[in-house]
Amino acid sequence: ASDFRLPTPHSRLPTSDSRPHKSTILNPPNNENLTQSSTINYNRPAPLILPQSKKEIYNLTIEVKELRNSSGTVLFSLYNREDAFPDEHYKKHLKKLTGKIVKGTSTVLFGNLPAGKYAVNILHDENNDGKIKKGMILPKEGIGFSNYQSIGLSNRPSFSKASFDLQSDKAIKIKIIYL
Repeated sequence: ASDFRLPTPHSRLPTSDSRPHKSTILNPPNNENLTQSSTINYNRPAPLILPQSKKEIYNLTIEVKELRNSSGTVLFSLYNREDAFPDEHYKKHLKKLTGKIVKGTSTVLFGNLPAGKYAVNILHDENNDGKIKKGMILPKEGIGFSNYQSIGLSNRPSFSKASFDLQSDKAIKIKIIYL
């Protein structure tokens, strides 16, 4: 019988143990049967090796100016899927933030975003109900999309036109459009 036992949560590691150990190398070159001897020192912790990689998490700052009044708030919705954009009901977003309006301007920061392709949709939610207030067809509140200066029947928002690559920290400005 072997005197080997698995450690328990209350067991202690040996404090001064340098035991020789043998290991067999599996599938050695030229089908040789190789045995390797090594000594394991239990007194020293294993070195911590951290991967050296490029920063892959970024921040996106979004600003909107020229809001027609300071009523309500601005909803900033961030999207990363073509099938979710545009989102009239603001339900399919990746992330959504609400910005306060100060002197006709609102700014938010989306943090900890992985590199990728994103699009932004904003709403000047003047009555703070979280949805677009409409007339017969057109919105009565201001809306905006990344990469758009105007919208209309011939210039409808799409993810392919509104999207941008996020490969570093970035700041963008979105034009608010009142129809």
